[in-house]
Amino acid sequence: MSAKAHGLGGRAADDAQIRRRLPWWRLLLRDRFALLAGLWLALLVLCVVVGPELLGDAATALNLRARNTAPGSLETGWLSVLGTDVLGRSMLARLVVAARNTLLVAASAVLIALVGGGVLGMIAGYAGGRAGSLIMRTADVLQSFPSLLTAVVVLYVLEPSVANLVLILAVTRLPVYVRVARAEVLEIRERLFVQASLALGGGRSHVLRRHIAPIVVPTLLTILTVEFAVVMLAESSLSFLGIGIQPPEITWGLMVAQGRNHLSAAWWLSFFPGLAIMLAAMSANVLSSWLRTVSDPSQRWRLEAPRAPR
Repeated sequence: MSAKAHGLGGRAADDAQIRRRLPWWRLLLRDRFALLAGLWLALLVLCVVVGPELLGDAATALNLRARNTAPGSLETGWLSVLGTDVLGRSMLARLVVAARNTLLVAASAVLIALVGGGVLGMIAGYAGGRAGSLIMRTADVLQSFPSLLTAVVVLYVLEPSVANLVLILAVTRLPVYVRVARAEVLEIRERLFVQASLALGGGRSHVLRRHIAPIVVPTLLTILTVEFAVVMLAESSLSFLGIGIQPPEITWGLMVAQGRNHLSAAWWLSFFPGLAIMLAAMSANVLSSWLRTVSDPSQRWRLEAPRAPR
């Protein structure tokens, strides 16, 4: 067999291997950053699901003799490895318990905004007319007010509960998804495959669901990661002002706010919850970029391509 034929045969084998779609978990193993991000988020989800039950009252147990214990000390047990706060409560236990409220508030708000804003944006971009104009003008009105100021006013008038906090954060972030989804649909609906589907008798709802939505959703998921961090910071700001999650409930943002007056003597009170917020936002961003690549047929081959031998 000639070298040329051997080369063509090897290339054909590589192409055949690429065409065989690898399972998502194998693609995840190929990307170390996405794998680490996924493992960190999985750990956070585990903390949300079973953390508070396993720790019991460790997050609220007082030990005034161990007030402001520095990180690394195990004199009062392994739960004090990240130090204690001004009342001697374990920072590690409080971080685990606070993860549930923080992630549930942020995830609920961004998911409501994603679904509501994505649907309204696709309708506005594809249907147009009076319905599209009404949706966009409403989005303009919502976006004309600073989101944090709107949340402050509404929560000041209403009771600062978890449900009200999630609802107002979702509504204030809704215009972002509406605008992105509409812009994507306006560009996609002019493509040839959409026009061909309509010409072959596909209904407008079928075309929107089958051909347009799968392209728009990955973009919205990328926006979701950024908004996830924005919502967590907004919750932190509202907790700082005293109109977010109320004690005795705790969130990472509330822990940052409570530790601001002790930064010179106990820096870890605000550092560790702030670090948790940063790592959660970064991990969500990295994993979302990986998901976008996997879900995009024009980019997925980069992950499925055989690696060159070392």
